[in-house]
Amino acid sequence: MALLTTRHFDRVSELIRETAETEILPLFDNAGQLEVTEKSAGEIVTQADRNTETRLSDGLLAILPGSMVIGEETWQQADTGGDGTFGDGPVWAVDPLDGTSAFVQGDPEFAVMVALILQGETRAAWVHAPVPGWMAIAELGSGAFLDVRRLATAERREASTMQGSVRLRFLPDDLRQSVIRSIPSFRRVALTGSSGWDHVALANGERHFSLYHRTLVWDHAPGCLIVREAGGVVARLNGDPYEPLDGQTGLLTASCEDTWAVVRSMLLPPTQRTGPR
Repeated sequence: MALLTTRHFDRVSELIRETAETEILPLFDNAGQLEVTEKSAGEIVTQADRNTETRLSDGLLAILPGSMVIGEETWQQADTGGDGTFGDGPVWAVDPLDGTSAFVQGDPEFAVMVALILQGETRAAWVHAPVPGWMAIAELGSGAFLDVRRLATAERREASTMQGSVRLRFLPDDLRQSVIRSIPSFRRVALTGSSGWDHVALANGERHFSLYHRTLVWDHAPGCLIVREAGGVVARLNGDPYEPLDGQTGLLTASCEDTWAVVRSMLLPPTQRTGPR
């Protein structure tokens, strides 16, 4: 029996859209109404983040009784490592406002993200961009879609024509320096602020790779399933499979196996280039 029926899936989509319309859009490009605080060095939060998470959490628990929620604004980061923390029941990972800095600045490149995880495996995912209005969804084994259109990653191409995205923040210094040196070898590399937009762009064939160091579950579980279901590759930097609750760091996504290997060899420092790929 499927974890979610079609009706359940639609209810989650409706909940995300309705919550964004109520809690996020009225505050977008409305700096006078925003209450912006710093929750940690360089990390900001607004009432839109908090209110969205509360509303989503309540709604998701009602949709799937017996589940639990890991939300960015309410979950303690130290508790997110290792899927044993959460038992065998279904877990919702919620990023209420991916790209808060963009939101505060009036930039539409932010998203609401939700993933459903069971026994350490992402089963379903939603990434919604409230301002343009699109929603990307995926269910394990059933493909990925941008609204009603099936997503597919780009075909292999030469590195000089590739476009990608990199989150420089949090990268270890040796990896950061190697990445900076390699960026001119590609056609374009966006220094990203929204993992949700990055993953959907890759799944939609617009980009060819993305690289991150910090991989908190709410930041990447939704987008990584969408990339995989669109035909892309998602793996740790040493080639190990990405598991959303394993507490590890380092993530490279790519449009195909060959692109993953080429990009890895170009971005990683020489001391890290040996391995299974």
